[in-house]
Amino acid sequence: MGHSPGDSYNEKCADDRTARTRGIIVRKPRHVKGTGSIFTRPGSPYLYVGYWNGKRFVKESAKTTDRQVAQALLDKRREQMRTRRHVDPRKQERITVDELLNALQEHYKLHEQPAGKSMFSSCKVPLLAELGGMPAVNVECPLLESLQKKWKEAKVAHSTINKRLGVLHRAFVLAFKAGRIAAVPPFPTRLEELSAVRTGFVEPADFARFLAAISDTDVRDFIEWLGATGQRRGEARKLEWKYVHGDELHIPAPDTKGRKARVLPLVADLAEIIERRRALRRLDSPYIFHRDGKPTHEFRGPWNTAVEATGLRITPHDLRRSGVRNLIQAGVDRDVARAISGHRTEYVFARYNIVAPEQMADALRKVATYKREAAAKAGKVVKLA
Repeated sequence: MGHSPGDSYNEKCADDRTARTRGIIVRKPRHVKGTGSIFTRPGSPYLYVGYWNGKRFVKESAKTTDRQVAQALLDKRREQMRTRRHVDPRKQERITVDELLNALQEHYKLHEQPAGKSMFSSCKVPLLAELGGMPAVNVECPLLESLQKKWKEAKVAHSTINKRLGVLHRAFVLAFKAGRIAAVPPFPTRLEELSAVRTGFVEPADFARFLAAISDTDVRDFIEWLGATGQRRGEARKLEWKYVHGDELHIPAPDTKGRKARVLPLVADLAEIIERRRALRRLDSPYIFHRDGKPTHEFRGPWNTAVEATGLRITPHDLRRSGVRNLIQAGVDRDVARAISGHRTEYVFARYNIVAPEQMADALRKVATYKREAAAKAGKVVKLA
């Protein structure tokens, strides 16, 4: 609200009757156009804000009797209009969390993202159980923090809670980009995922014993490949002979979890495995690793037999952790190791890089040697007179 410099309205003549007796012409303060307005409406205890959205004059309830709060809302709406991020509040209030999640699901399907099949489906059900039917504008940080606390008390893993809120956040971001909502609400800080650190791995010597205990040649080659590359089972079982180009294996983006194509040089152990698989190649099957011509999905029988024979209580995914650990221990650059294993982010890769007690013991021996050498060197220093 404001008035022009030429207005004669001031505090001394606020009373119309006094002004008339003094012969002063009183004019109401003129509103500065484009700044919006704050007003009341009959039958409502709340203040309302009014502003021009480029097409029409919008009247919106501030849902408060505090003029400062109403002014803050008006300033927010004006800023949204200035940056062209304004969304009609009445339309926005009709958009529910269900619609945002459904839109995200369609987005995953359109872009053929694997998260739409795995992670999303497991997160959508608990999210709708808590927020189903709720207007998206009512989702705020305190509400999400209460959900964190509720799920934590229910013994839900921290990583699962983070995934659920991550899916919800992506749904809001997608709606914001589409212009369906005016802003993405602040989300609570991620919970620590200490329990998500990978702990299972197998030493190279033990892995060699484990392979020797597997009699099925097809399964043994598949498991050795997983141990050598740290590749995901889902990716390895999809590998086809058409991906082999000379001494390189070109893995297309659709066959990877991160939807990013990779190239693996077929050298050393990998070259030997490929040569063995080429000798066992079936013309009626396109797959490198197969059992009776079909992708190697199930190998529980040979695996359990090797577990009983060697006494090694390991899981197939331990081979991925061990592969990553072997790459790092061999002195391979971390970026190169990530490219081989298929990890997109350093955050997840670091959880697979397990430090064994032997590594820590070796580090402590190096420190002790350094201290002894440093002390001996200091004792040989001769002070100059």
